[in-house]
Amino acid sequence: MLAKNVVPKVVIVVGFLICINLYWLIIGGPICILGIIYLLLQKRSIRSKILWTLWPPLLVYPAFLVFIYVTGVIGTATAQKLEFRFPKDFRGTAVVIPNMDCGQEVITEDGREILNFPEHGILLYRGRIEYGYINHVYRIYDSTGDLVDLPELIIQEFNSEPKQDTTELGVFYNYAPTMAKEIPSGNGALGYTVSTYEQIQPFYEFQNQKKLERAIDSLILSCKR
Repeated sequence: MLAKNVVPKVVIVVGFLICINLYWLIIGGPICILGIIYLLLQKRSIRSKILWTLWPPLLVYPAFLVFIYVTGVIGTATAQKLEFRFPKDFRGTAVVIPNMDCGQEVITEDGREILNFPEHGILLYRGRIEYGYINHVYRIYDSTGDLVDLPELIIQEFNSEPKQDTTELGVFYNYAPTMAKEIPSGNGALGYTVSTYEQIQPFYEFQNQKKLERAIDSLILSCKR
């Protein structure tokens, strides 16, 4: 009798745990509903039936938010740690092309890989760039030769309220040089633009992107030779 009373609760809890990841709701939802139906058909107090019927849908979204937060913290902490270093007065799109045998060697400082971008902004890198969660730091050399932190900016937030500072220098993740012919398929090249909101528009223009792609192709061919 005890096992019969426990079974629907176990089914509801299992279904709820699956639903915490909302992408699996289509699986966990029916399981949870079956457990609730099974429980409602049993001889139980009205209070118990109401409690076990209401708590799963009421708590699933808060549990989802906690799940996202925890996985984000863990994912970021365990992600590949990279530090992007840009030359003094650099403005424009910087591209890192990993898995290049003739590129910059992997340099690590305090557990973080250092990516030293040249003046032209195209870095061929011997290491690999991992997908998924990111743990990146962006820095630029100032007039005294010291490194200054750069914030990560999002172009979609430009029209948000309150208005963003259009003169703030930062890094935008906005360009992947997929059309450069010499980049091997699946290489995972990444592009970042160092700019302010008010100055970024020219870097989106087609002719500038094509110019960058030609420079990438030329550099890779030269490096291979």
